[in-house]
Amino acid sequence: MAKPKDNCDYIIVLGCQIRGDHITRSLKNRLDVAVSYAIDNPDTTIIVSGGMGKGENTTEAFAMYNYMVSKGIDGSRIIQEDKSTDTSENMKYSVQYLSLIHISEPTRLDVIS
Repeated sequence: MAKPKDNCDYIIVLGCQIRGDHITRSLKNRLDVAVSYAIDNPDTTIIVSGGMGKGENTTEAFAMYNYMVSKGIDGSRIIQEDKSTDTSENMKYSVQYLSLIHISEPTRLDVIS
């Protein structure tokens, strides 16, 4: 899994099924890339994106948030998009968030999937 280019303003981490409230191996791999990126790029805001599906006790976004915080990433840098139910909605709702905060400058954005 490739790490995004350095100095992004935002990275979006796409959700992946969790079991109960535990992350799966594939989601852990994505999150480990995001944690490494966040450590190397302290000004980047991370959007974790994923709602709650069948067999999940919490949203994927909340599980991802908890994992990243447990790895030392400041929770104030992490935005939870918790409404999406598929990859298309992950992107749609994450990008909608960016438009809600009225970004006026060009934004460097990348995705971890």
